Amino acid sequence: MTRGLHRGRRVLGPTAIVALSAAAVAEVGLLYQVTKRYGRALQQLETAQAAAPTQPAPAAADPRAQLFQFGAPPASVGMNFELPALDGSSHTLAGMSGRRLLLIFISPTCPSSESLLPALAGLPMEPPPDRPRIVLVSSGDPEANRRLVERYGVRHRVLLQERNEVALLYFVSGTPMAYLLDASGVIETNRVEGAQAILGVALAIAAGEALPEARTSPADLTAGPALVPARRGDRLPPFRLPSLDGGELTDAHLLGRRTLLTVFDPRCAPCIDLLPELARLHADDTGPQVVLITRRDPALTRLLTREQPMPYPVALQPHRSYSRRLGVLAAPAACLVGPGGYLESDVAVGQQAVADLARGRGRQSGPRRLATLASLLRQP
Repeated sequence: MTRGLHRGRRVLGPTAIVALSAAAVAEVGLLYQVTKRYGRALQQLETAQAAAPTQPAPAAADPRAQLFQFGAPPASVGMNFELPALDGSSHTLAGMSGRRLLLIFISPTCPSSESLLPALAGLPMEPPPDRPRIVLVSSGDPEANRRLVERYGVRHRVLLQERNEVALLYFVSGTPMAYLLDASGVIETNRVEGAQAILGVALAIAAGEALPEARTSPADLTAGPALVPARRGDRLPPFRLPSLDGGELTDAHLLGRRTLLTVFDPRCAPCIDLLPELARLHADDTGPQVVLITRRDPALTRLLTREQPMPYPVALQPHRSYSRRLGVLAAPAACLVGPGGYLESDVAVGQQAVADLARGRGRQSGPRRLATLASLLRQP
């Protein structure tokens, strides 16, 4: 048995053993050199990474900062409060429910706030039941506020906060600012900022003029001829606008495919909330493409694209030039354009209406989603 095994083996001679040993030594030497070089390269890389300046991780969006920047969004439930009035009486938001309110935050030391008072003094203190009542919320010394309203003959209710406790509840970061609340205390519109915008809203509601739609920004209401919104079946007004990528976008680019044409404002919180929905719609080959027309400076929109991808064409309109052609000044707004360039829907105005249009529900909007202002701080 042992003898048979030896016959089957190939016995190596001394020369072959020496050759194999030399090859093994050479292989070990090569492996050592490779490992040595790799170790040096790795050490150099670690040294370079340690010397390089570390990039700070992007800070998470602060919901409180966002709300103070853009204001509480429409469909938010206004926070209840109790404040004394200049006449000594006490009032709560709940106690003033039952009719709409234009809640205006002012300060006796703010020149813009003071510029509002002469025009507000000319508006009725008790308007008809179908029109909002004006309520001023001020701060500071009661006597200074009393002298101010007496100087201009203001008869509207003036409530006094000790500092800015109620303004902080409504994410008011300056004066004058205002909100329009419905009869249940729910915020109807975006925050109105500045004396001119507030005065435009106050005059419009005093005259019984309807705002374009709840959930739109009354700051977009400007003096001028009445606009007629584009309707289903209308030809899309032609446009030739610069695009965000440096090119040009025209209405001809929309031909051949259904398009959700959306009017956008980078400083409008409901507009920004729509961006994920628009990105999903544009990525779906079975649905319409998205084309965005934005206003304000392009740098602001480009900055926003770092946080909210915009994978669709984005055009820039000067002021509201193309919005006027569509017959609507508010944002967000959108219409569905057919492959032939004719509108397949009316112009939808407001976040919920645009979202419904994007989802194919058109005007069949669901129940209004309400949110308390406190809950907005808990959103991721």
